[in-house]
Amino acid sequence: MGLVTLSEAPSRHPRRSSETLPKDTEKGDVKEYLEGLVAETTFEMTTEDKLTTQWDMNAAITVEQEHNDPETVQKLNNLLSERATTLAQMEVTLSALKQEVSIKAGVDKERLEREIVDHEVRVEKEKAGKAEVEHALEAVEDGTAARDEVRKREQERMHEIGKVHRCIVSSPE
Repeated sequence: MGLVTLSEAPSRHPRRSSETLPKDTEKGDVKEYLEGLVAETTFEMTTEDKLTTQWDMNAAITVEQEHNDPETVQKLNNLLSERATTLAQMEVTLSALKQEVSIKAGVDKERLEREIVDHEVRVEKEKAGKAEVEHALEAVEDGTAARDEVRKREQERMHEIGKVHRCIVSSPE
């Protein structure tokens, strides 16, 4: 089974505003839909590009809750492990860059200082991504919280739509 890209997902699986599939969707289609939600973010490191997989957390939580797909929890655990490993590698690289800059001078030192700043930004983004995975995993493990969180977001969205609708209806033309 091939991956469904985000651009292909709408044509193969109708996406609703809550990013869920109909409850009667086949299990294989749910897995394919989940695979289609995977987005890749590349973090350029000093000597190589490191590929980190980033999930659409809300959709993963919703699909897991509505379809009781235990593989979602396993995938989130794997993603958390991958992010922790990537973060550790990035922090080691950052430490090495900081040591190297202390012995360099001139143009090399300036280049390394810029590289350190860029790398620190990538480390912070990876930390945020890891925290997002941890939050999603906690929400999935506490099913009630996940359902409530999805419902709350849906209610907020509907409230915003209602405000826009009331504004349009009440505006004199």
